[in-house]
This record gives sequence, structure tokens and C-alpha cells, in this order.
Amino acid sequence: MDLTEKIAYNALAVTNGGDYAKLRKILEKYSTWSNALNATQELFPKTNSIDEWNKMKKEGIDLIMQSDQEYPAILKEIAQPPHGLYVKGNLADNHLTHVAIVGTRRCTANGRNIAYRFGQEVAKAVIVSGLALGIDTAAHEGALAAGQKTIAVLAGGLNNIYPAQNQKLADKIIASGGALISEYPYNSGIHLGRFLARNRIVSGLSSGVLIIEAPQKSGSLSTAKFAIEQNRNVYVLPGPSNHPNYKGSHDLIKSGASLVTEPSDILSDLGLTVNNLKSNLEKNINNLNNEEKKIYDIVKLAGEPVPIDKIIENCKLEPYVVSSTLTFLSMKNIIKENFGFYEIA
Repeated sequence: MDLTEKIAYNALAVTNGGDYAKLRKILEKYSTWSNALNATQELFPKTNSIDEWNKMKKEGIDLIMQSDQEYPAILKEIAQPPHGLYVKGNLADNHLTHVAIVGTRRCTANGRNIAYRFGQEVAKAVIVSGLALGIDTAAHEGALAAGQKTIAVLAGGLNNIYPAQNQKLADKIIASGGALISEYPYNSGIHLGRFLARNRIVSGLSSGVLIIEAPQKSGSLSTAKFAIEQNRNVYVLPGPSNHPNYKGSHDLIKSGASLVTEPSDILSDLGLTVNNLKSNLEKNINNLNNEEKKIYDIVKLAGEPVPIDKIIENCKLEPYVVSSTLTFLSMKNIIKENFGFYEIA
């Protein structure tokens, strides 16, 4: 698409708040974005299309339209593909498989560790998520730990990172060759309805969607619903039958979603080869700091699951240091925890 059309679209997206339905009606009426902008300039006299475009570009944001070669082909298959995608960073090649990993913001420590591990080991595919706290964050971090690209889909303008505490994570995603994307223009704010609309893009970009810890009213259930409507594979990790964080997850399984317990379940289903996990693990072990190495050696030499008080006793470190170090080792998939006992993963 030529630059004039893109500049016109951006101006219309700004003046209409990026609203998909409004923009669709405008295009249906005027056929092209340039025609629409020329016809509606009197309605929005304060909008200077060139100024708006320059503001966006100054932030390092690109605009990819449906007719552009870079627009994700899989996203065009959904019922309401965004007219344009705002991108900061680099989208993955169209031929690469994408997998979404989503779940509750209020996840358990175990759920977070699982999301990290799946993000790391399923990173043979491009991991897609929503940059939210909890499961989303862990999935992005896992993919980054594996040295792979990951894509975060935002519910507002790309210069407004939400939540703000994930600004550093957003920067890492871009620095690692991944991307932040949104259908909303520069400076767009965030409101509840946009999270729902965002979820159709998360699933729409992906061949499969993994749900980890979805309570009965979790937003990730809307992502699963979109995935089903879009004919995507839906995978669910089960949990304790009486835990509220798994109520929605188990309902999905009862409805026919695929139950998975290991990253290889997803990779095999999508026809992807399993990463060389052994070499990744060896690399992680070689890069342990002194405290991590000390605790790793204690757990390894024990030859059986070890309680945390025994680890504290043997390593002579402060309890809070041992606790935080064990958490990091679990996130790196080096040590795993089971009911308070630790062993080599």
C-alpha cells in the first residue's frame, strides 16, 4: 500500500480511536482511506495527518496494512482482521508457526513456572501473548530465555505500555528481535473493551492457544473462545480439581479442548520438532552464579527430593536467599518443586 494511504488510515484511526467497526464503515463508504480522509477532514479539522504520522514514526512505530506483504497471513483468516497493525520491532516471518500462551494475572508460583517452561520449550514456535502480569509475562520471559522471538499484543497505543511495570520486558522483546503490536494508534489509551478485542488478535496470530490457570471468569477464556471460532487448536494444562484458578481450564477440557502436560505435546501436535533441550539446560547450568551452583549441587547430590529446610542447613545461606534462588532455578527449568520438596528437573 502506498504511503499516502497509510498516512490517511493513521489519521482516521487516530480520530476514530482505532475503532474497528467505525473504520470498516468508513472504508465501505469511501473505498479508499485517502478518499475517506479528504471527505471527512471537515469533521476532524484538528487532525493533521502528516503531524500524526511523524509522531508515530518518531516513536519507531511502523504501520502494516492488510495489503502489505508483511501482514501476517494467518491473521487474514479471522472474521475481523485489523485493517492495520501498528508494530514496534520485527514481526516473525509469515511461514513460522505461532503459539499463544495465556492465563490469569493472579497466577500461582507453580503456574508461573509452568508458563515460563512452556514459553521456553515451545519457543521452536513464535510465542504470542498479551504482556499482562502473571502467565503472559512468564511466557514471554521463557521465550526470551530460549533466545527466541516473542510477540506481545497490546490493548492500546504502543507508546503506552500496560502494565507500566512491564516496560523493561517490552524493551527486551524488541531488543531480542521480537515485536509489540496493536491495532490502536499512537497515544491510544486503554479501556476494558479493548482487552477483549485484543484477544482475537492473540488467537488469530496463532496456530494454537495454550491456556494455563484460567479461573471461571478469566479473560483468557475469551481468547480460547476466539480460537475455537477461528478454527485454532486449543490446549489446556490441567491442575488440582479444587483450585479456583483451574475452574475455567477444566471447563474447556470438558468441552473438548486438548489436555496437555508437556511442551512436547503441543510441538508434536503442530508438527514441530522438539528443541535441543539438553544443550539449553547445559548452557543454563554453566551460567549459574555461586549461590545457584551451590544449591544446585546440594539438590543433585541428594539423589532424592530435598525439603527447603535441609537445603538451607547444608548450604549455610540465609533462608530468603535460598527461597529466591530456588525460584530462579525453577524458572530456568533446572530444579523443580513438588509439595515443598526440590529435585533436579
